[in-house]
Amino acid sequence: MPRTASLSRLLGTDDVVISDGALATELEARGCNLDDPLWSAKVLLEQPQLIRDVHRDYFAAGAGVATTSSYQATPQGFARRGLAEKEALELVALSVRLADEARREHLAGNPGTGPLLIAGSVGPYGAYLADGSEYRGDYELSAAEFTDFHRPRTEALAAAGVDFLACETLPSYSRRTSRDAAPCGSHRRELRAAAVCRPGTGSTEQSNEQAPGGLPQLRRNL
Repeated sequence: MPRTASLSRLLGTDDVVISDGALATELEARGCNLDDPLWSAKVLLEQPQLIRDVHRDYFAAGAGVATTSSYQATPQGFARRGLAEKEALELVALSVRLADEARREHLAGNPGTGPLLIAGSVGPYGAYLADGSEYRGDYELSAAEFTDFHRPRTEALAAAGVDFLACETLPSYSRRTSRDAAPCGSHRRELRAAAVCRPGTGSTEQSNEQAPGGLPQLRRNL
């Protein structure tokens, strides 16, 4: 999957980089029932073509970045559905192919369109728990446990050709939960980290401070 531009290069220009919007909201608008621990990853199993359609429509609306449907797609989550790890990682790779198919389709009809990027979505451990803790951060694993949880998915995303990894919904930048995104930094892909901001807390969640372990809040060229 060839890449003609990088996120850091685009952000270094005067142009505005427009990302896509909510995937789950658009899937629900198309009739999908996402009341499920897998959330939008459920559609990877049931109606993957709808995910491609959403990516295509976001590109048509002017988005320059498509975010894969892998936020809640983990081997552990799919195991609850009886899928082996190999099958689960094939679905993670499928999430990238769907975005790339939409990109290629859009470029075929709009050859003058600027660079279009694919972000490999990596949700936090709390998203797998499916109990709201992805927003609270009230879970704790060791650095090794976080790595074991994230590495198969991030490796699958990188191997499938994403342009950068998007570590999303980091519940805080405490020394404990910042480890949740640290495994994303082990691949030669750019990294975008997104935190949950809660106004009035006075925490580093709302600041531009460096996170423990050297994880930057906005982006890092790896």
